[in-house]
Formats: sequence, structure tokens, C-alpha cells
Amino acid sequence: MEIKSYFVYVKTPLSPHFVHKSWADSLNSEDIKLFLNPTLQYESAKNFIKNFKELKNEKALLIVESLYALPFVYFVKRTLKDRLITVSIIADTTFYPPKFNIIRKMYFELFKLKHTIDYFIAVSKTIKSWIIDSGFQEDQVFVNHPFSILETKKVEIKNKEINKSVSFIGN
Repeated sequence: MEIKSYFVYVKTPLSPHFVHKSWADSLNSEDIKLFLNPTLQYESAKNFIKNFKELKNEKALLIVESLYALPFVYFVKRTLKDRLITVSIIADTTFYPPKFNIIRKMYFELFKLKHTIDYFIAVSKTIKSWIIDSGFQEDQVFVNHPFSILETKKVEIKNKEINKSVSFIGN
């Protein structure tokens, strides 16, 4: 069974982040560019589902750059269920406790975040702990440190000689 990957992001002046886009491209992911409006995301989801159902014996991997794309992911996951694996790239402060307010909680509840996103990739143990504190299991959250923490030395960073064999997600 083949798994087809898609890179899902909401088109804004800052999206997609070039690092996330490069990583998704390295996985031969097809881009799904969305509008911020949930109604337009619903329309995009209907088209995606229609096209995907034509493919036989295939699963999909959605690499979700931002939870602003959650409405799209929710509508697709609701229909495709076990044929869909969703991974959210959390390299920011989405779950930062002081900003995790009632509006975010309502948004996440409305689009069933806990049932919609299967896994998270975070750039720090701190962000991982915030996600776990929000009700996710530890085995759903993976930490992939930025390269400067992993395998480079201060001299390499100063000289901008980066070890190209290191994979990372984040800024």
C-alpha cells in the first residue's frame, strides 16, 4: 500500500516557512494551499476527498504546517478516517500556556483537534510538554531539535557551515 504525502498550509505572507516547505518537498509531498476561511477550507476538503477516493488502496499523510488549517484536516479526517495519517509541525507557541486561551480551546474543540491530529513534531521538549499538558499522549509528540542544537559547533554556526546531513524542522 502506497502512502501519498501532502503538505498542508494556510497561505499567508509568512507561509509556508521555507524550512517546512523544503522538508515537505524532500518527501515528495504535494502542496495543498488553503485560505484562512473555514468555509473555503471545507470546499477544498470536499475536492481533496473526491480526488483521493478515486485512488485505490492508498493512504495519505497530511503534513500540517499550521493549526489554522485544522478545519480542512478535520473535514478530510472525518471522511477518510483510517486512510489518513496527520502530522502537525509545531515549531511555534501554539500551546504556549499564557496564550492558550478560551478562544483557542473552543477552536480546537470545534474542529476536534484531539481526534484530528495523530502526531506532532515539536522543536523542543518544552513545546512537547505543553502539548502533553493539553491532553495528548507522550507517544504522539516527537521532538526534532533544530540543527544548531544537534550536531553543529559554534564555529560552524559562526562561519555558516552547516552539516547538510542533519534533518530538522523549525527556525
